[in-house]
Amino acid sequence: MEQRHKQRLVGAIVLIALAVIFLPMILRGPVEDRTLSVPAQIPPRPDAPLSGEPVQPPPAAEAPALDRVPLQAPAVAEPDEEPPPDTAMQEPDAVSEGAGTPGAVDPDSRAASVEGFAVQVGSFSRRDNAMALRDRLRERGYSAFVDEVRRDAGALYRLRVGPVMDRDEARELAQRLQRDEELEGLVVSHP
Repeated sequence: MEQRHKQRLVGAIVLIALAVIFLPMILRGPVEDRTLSVPAQIPPRPDAPLSGEPVQPPPAAEAPALDRVPLQAPAVAEPDEEPPPDTAMQEPDAVSEGAGTPGAVDPDSRAASVEGFAVQVGSFSRRDNAMALRDRLRERGYSAFVDEVRRDAGALYRLRVGPVMDRDEARELAQRLQRDEELEGLVVSHP
């Protein structure tokens, strides 16, 4: 390409760039008419002195007196202790009828208060089915409980075995359930 053509091409590019930049400014009008309003939320100036003098805190308002409520010990049996034999195998309905009697503890609620891991062996839409399998597992020596979950479509009853303190114990429990009871289980965190 000739030198003359290159100069003309560069000149045309410069003129187009200037037109793109300045033509919109000319068509919009003067700059003074345009204002940009941005709301600013500036906090008020503090009343503290700026000279480094110590600031005295405002006088404290008296706090309202609070009633002290004594803490109650949890109704969870220690892992080394076994529950009393009269409450260990009660049906939940029998426990709920005798809820006012001291020492009556629902095994399902006791299991729900311990944190750790459990093995979920089934989810049932009918409470009777979950309770029947729970009772069968309890007869065979497993600590089984039913956890009710409310949904839009109705209640769901999850049958879980445990809880145990760590995940490895829960995996061993799931393998034992698979081997001895032919129940596939899923290790889940509890509660």
